Amino acid sequence: MPIYKNGLPNRRAYLLFLLTAAVLFAPFLTQGKILFSNGDNLYNHYPNIILGHRSFRAGDFGLWNPYLFTGVDTSTIFHHHMLNPINWILLLVPESMLLQAITAKALIEILSLAFLPFLRLRNYFRSDGAPSPVEWLSS
Repeated sequence: MPIYKNGLPNRRAYLLFLLTAAVLFAPFLTQGKILFSNGDNLYNHYPNIILGHRSFRAGDFGLWNPYLFTGVDTSTIFHHHMLNPINWILLLVPESMLLQAITAKALIEILSLAFLPFLRLRNYFRSDGAPSPVEWLSS
């Protein structure tokens, strides 16, 4: 069965991707394991997210990191991940569940990477020939 039928992306292609992602993330979702994908996450991103989480929960923006050198101003560097609005959802979970929440957020981001292009292609190949909103804005 083709992935595209009459120019429209087949929903089965997305469901296959969803099933594959669910199988790959099953240990993380069912056994409570934490996603450590590389050394940057383990030694850089996760500690900075935890520091930002603690700072925001204490009512501070955490613009000073006392753990780097003798202290570093983090208002001008990219290592203060809690200033990124995508990470604000992590403020809703307690610190004891923060790494599991990061894993769940990674799963949602990966699923979005498949679903959003799927919607884009579906609108691009509409049968009535009308342009999608993205095409209309880019013209």
